[in-house]
Amino acid sequence: MNNRHQRRLERRQRKKARAAEADSPLHAASSLFQSGQVEQAGNILVKFLNDQPDNFDALNLLGIIRATTGNPDAAFSLFEKAATVRPGDPGVHVNLARVCEDLGRPGDAIGHYRRWLEIEPGNEACLIKLGNLYKDKNDLTAAIGCFERALEVNPGNALVHSNLGNVLEEQGLIEEAMTSHHRALDIDPGNPLLHSNLGITLKTLGKLDEAIEAHERAVEIDSGIASIHNNLGYALEVHGRLNDAEKSYLKALAIDPEYAEALYNLGNALTSLGRLKEAEDSYRKTLAVQPEYAEAHRNLVNLIKHSEYDEDIKAMEEAYSVPSISDEQKMHLSFGLGKAFEDIHLYDKAFRFFKKGNSLKRRGYNYSINDQGKVFENLKEVFDSELFAQHLGSGCEDETPIFILGMPRSGTTLVEQILASHPQVYGAGELETVNQYATSYLTKGNGIEFPESIRQLNGVDFQHLGAEYVKNCRNHSPDIRFITDKMPGNFKYIGLIKLLLPNAKVIHCRRDPADTCLSIFKNYFTGTHEYSYDLVELGHYFNLYRGLMDHWHRVLPGFVHDVQYEDIVADQEEQTRALLKYCDLEWDDACLKFYKTDRAIKTASAEQVRRPIYKDSVQLWKRYETELSPLLEILKN
Repeated sequence: MNNRHQRRLERRQRKKARAAEADSPLHAASSLFQSGQVEQAGNILVKFLNDQPDNFDALNLLGIIRATTGNPDAAFSLFEKAATVRPGDPGVHVNLARVCEDLGRPGDAIGHYRRWLEIEPGNEACLIKLGNLYKDKNDLTAAIGCFERALEVNPGNALVHSNLGNVLEEQGLIEEAMTSHHRALDIDPGNPLLHSNLGITLKTLGKLDEAIEAHERAVEIDSGIASIHNNLGYALEVHGRLNDAEKSYLKALAIDPEYAEALYNLGNALTSLGRLKEAEDSYRKTLAVQPEYAEAHRNLVNLIKHSEYDEDIKAMEEAYSVPSISDEQKMHLSFGLGKAFEDIHLYDKAFRFFKKGNSLKRRGYNYSINDQGKVFENLKEVFDSELFAQHLGSGCEDETPIFILGMPRSGTTLVEQILASHPQVYGAGELETVNQYATSYLTKGNGIEFPESIRQLNGVDFQHLGAEYVKNCRNHSPDIRFITDKMPGNFKYIGLIKLLLPNAKVIHCRRDPADTCLSIFKNYFTGTHEYSYDLVELGHYFNLYRGLMDHWHRVLPGFVHDVQYEDIVADQEEQTRALLKYCDLEWDDACLKFYKTDRAIKTASAEQVRRPIYKDSVQLWKRYETELSPLLEILKN
């Protein structure tokens, strides 16, 4: 056979093969699928697989069809069988990973992405997918490793630099996070999402003005992205600009009316503004969009006084029973259910949920009450009578600040609301300034940390820091005579306050120890309260606090004014008169009607101080006396 005849024969054979392929069911199904006739394509493939059950291409294509038509379980089975037929094919592992994500099985998705990576080491897309999944599972170290490997493959990927920055921030590596965000912006300065991510990290650093500027820059670049308006709103809310925050959340919702996070954040801002019915509506809209939004359940239940076993409680129980619910979601729901069952006087059931919520929260971090005890003893040792005698007359003489402090849930918000109802007092809420002095300015990183660093300061330093504190206060209100700072944890820094601001007024809120600790145990806190989620640790911490307050009274006699919560409840007018007298304020009837004062309140007590004095929580601990026995035993010491 000559070469020409051979080539002609080969051409005929290829043409015949193509014709046969075109007539094959697999080709027909593929063509139908590509033309949008998905159901018909699926029917052909089902019949085809009856004859050839191990055909990889048919299994894979039918799996894709099942996934796109909302049947992820069937898709998973098909992809899984395809993987047994051809285990070295990366595409089928990609498909398995994606369908596992759809099924809410992130661990299995990670396994298939890792298999993809074994087949194609260094695949950038796979590394990014893995990094995002690890981040969602809170495995931050693994997420960082994936993003760093992806950047080795492609160092010019701005979004990966930004994602790396987000994870580094979550791990507490803030400076490294800032570096990653700036690298991202160096590569792609016109990307609004990168500016917004930078703003989130700046907020974490406490640089709120810069954070707001970064988010506003993102909005300038593209005002049509809902998440950017939401992020700007949150930065504004933290800054205390609640009305501006509300506007940003509403802009986000104008773009995406079913944006659950923006609905939830709007509810929080409205709660702080005292617009409780609107806040309730916003939380309900959040749950209509996303019924499993656990924090919205918890915040909603805190706005409502339940009188019966109602639909809200049933909805929380239903969300709680979902098998795939995360521990964090279960924790928020536990606090919410505890509060709801307490409302309807089912105290045993309430405490079981409070205990579960606290247990889940406590599981998430390391904490040593013994180390905390050493911190308190160190404060007593440094801030002794000799130190105050040495620096008598030091500090800034301005009398603007009124510090309201004590244990959380001891009545600090109530006392501030009473004072802020007076026309000569501005309630600034919980200010971080004193704590920032202690943890940054007075902790230099040179081996000498606060409080030992106090010994290296002189009168000029104290005067400068005190004046700076007053300047920061005046940013909240330039004219009103007094400005309150009701950060409860400032009880640790009373000695520092005396050195910086000797003429400041310090109001110490006290409450029955068992009621204080119970109220702490019943509440989820957004700040740092590691001691509060275990009854034994909570009891020991309260005793440490008591001991430190005894120390301040001893070394600074007359500097701290004690106010007892139960006395205010028993005789509001008499205690209010005494409080105003201590603050050198004339009587004003508005202080008795504090619940009518229109001001932002950003604490767990925001709802309680919107109504008149009530006695429900006095001696409430007796309802839980048996369950609280480990705590009560410690409090006796």
